[in-house]
Amino acid sequence: MTEEAAARKARSEAILEAREIPFIAWLPVIETADEISLRSGEAVMRRAMCLFAVSEAAIRGKTRPAKELLERWGLSEDLSPDETAFVRSWRMPRHERVQFSWRSEALVPLMWATGLYEDMGFPCNTYDFGPIAAFWTAVPARYWEGIGTRSADDILNEADLIYRLHWAVRDAQLNGRPTPGGLDAGVVQERHYALNWLIGNGGAEWDDVGTDT
Repeated sequence: MTEEAAARKARSEAILEAREIPFIAWLPVIETADEISLRSGEAVMRRAMCLFAVSEAAIRGKTRPAKELLERWGLSEDLSPDETAFVRSWRMPRHERVQFSWRSEALVPLMWATGLYEDMGFPCNTYDFGPIAAFWTAVPARYWEGIGTRSADDILNEADLIYRLHWAVRDAQLNGRPTPGGLDAGVVQERHYALNWLIGNGGAEWDDVGTDT
């Protein structure tokens, strides 16, 4: 275990302990800055824009606005295979609408990573989608130009913390206990997914990102 990884793990555990959220000391460390392939600012912004279009379609129950937005942005070909199938489908099964509407919460870490949010807040509540929609629908084409990201250390700190929070959520679920610390299980899941994608996740494409704990 490197000094960097050990320090990051200790930081996360201190946060959990202060909030009285259970953790296990033997849960492994995550990658260090030298071991990841951090997504570029452009890649993160393009992914965020696609996520907004698809999650809005799911929330509104209409795909036409999403298609028009993606066409205006020139991002129709940037959708993942699962997203493409959803947007092009003539019907929207309820379970798919629920799945893709939750992706609005995965959008939050991407907005934070590119500096659109100063702070994400602890994952206890869902974000108000109204202001998010108002922002993104006004975004022009090629909004990704010149966009950077926060440092690898900042992003890894959040990735390590959400990894341990997700373990606490799953442990509570497996043992029939209430979710600890006021956490929202769905928000934790989506943030873990997005943060793992941000740090590379072994080169996995968006649809194939893992959230193991």
